[in-house]
Amino acid sequence: MDESHHVSPKDVFLDLWTVATLYVSAGFLISLLFDFVNYFFPDVANPYFSSDSLRWSVAILLTIFPTHVIAQWWLQKGYIIDSEKRERRLHKWLLYLTLFLTAIAIVVDLAVLVYNFLGGELSVRFLLKVLSVAVVASGILGYYVLDLRRKEAKLSRQSITLVRGLIAFVAIVVIGAFFIAGSPFRQRDVKIDDQRINHLQMIQNEIVYTYWQNKRELPPSLEALRNNITGFAPQVDPETNQPYEYQKTSDLSFELCAVFTTSNINDPNANMPRYAPASPYGKTPDNWQHVSGRVCFDRTIDPALYPKTPGALETKPVQ
Repeated sequence: MDESHHVSPKDVFLDLWTVATLYVSAGFLISLLFDFVNYFFPDVANPYFSSDSLRWSVAILLTIFPTHVIAQWWLQKGYIIDSEKRERRLHKWLLYLTLFLTAIAIVVDLAVLVYNFLGGELSVRFLLKVLSVAVVASGILGYYVLDLRRKEAKLSRQSITLVRGLIAFVAIVVIGAFFIAGSPFRQRDVKIDDQRINHLQMIQNEIVYTYWQNKRELPPSLEALRNNITGFAPQVDPETNQPYEYQKTSDLSFELCAVFTTSNINDPNANMPRYAPASPYGKTPDNWQHVSGRVCFDRTIDPALYPKTPGALETKPVQ
């Protein structure tokens, strides 16, 4: 066959694009499946779960994988018009390279399984991750083996069934990710609630470390915290631009209140990790935990833990 009559820049582009997008899509699909395992089967040694990796995987799959499907469809359409294009060297090289890499992935996956089996480490979490790699690699390997064996220009019925199954599998996994990561609208609400928590933390620090430790009394209002020298001004709600609620409940106690849109109780998408161990610095799961709606955080100052700032002037009552 004289390839110069059949190979065009478009053919080269489609061949390279389908292989590149296949590798990228397969990698992020495996990463997404790993995120599912981490979410449903948390590791006690690493209890934190972040949805950032999951959102990245979904973003890549939603943008890259459809282009792979379209490029493959375009290639198959070209094979029907000119069946000799399937015999091009570049196509064959890329096909066998893909078979080689997927075969290696499956063998290494099985080797890791056997190694951990001999070491007595066969947790559900580990087995599911091994299975994830095996499923994705086997699907790719099966498709290209069928593609290599076919004699006709059109895809065989088995190949079409396998392709539909793979596309459906990717779609189900991506849709499932939205139930974990939440919708974009919910993510926006979570970020705004995170700002509210951050604001309340800054106000609390100003009350305790600046006002209380210097004056040994609680401020009568949030406006009393305003300082033109340091530049501190009490933050306001990012949506309503209204001041946060503050109330002095005793000489040593106060409460800060805000209205939240979401709940961060056992929620991996909020500002607290889903599985968060206690911290000696106060960031325990219930320190700023809240439901949706108006929530107040009660705080009581221990004078022994927050002594008077050295050099602070004594405040004298106004006569």
